[in-house]
Amino acid sequence: MRLLVLVLPEASRRQVLTEIVTPLSVLGTTTAMRVHGVVPAISDDVRGAIVDLVEVAAHYGEWDDVPVLVADYAVALGPDER
Repeated sequence: MRLLVLVLPEASRRQVLTEIVTPLSVLGTTTAMRVHGVVPAISDDVRGAIVDLVEVAAHYGEWDDVPVLVADYAVALGPDER
């Protein structure tokens, strides 16, 4: 995720890192989830597809799509409530 932030405009990088990437990296890593016995709601391949969509949106300058896709990723990484 941090690599994707590098494609953002300079002014947006700090905000995205502080408000989105850092909290997700601390609270939602798959390693931390495994340690606590939590299963992500959505599989690795679907989460990977969302990351690909973020990269494409950033590449084409579709910045309005990025927050929605990152929110989708956060939901996909959330714990499965089954």
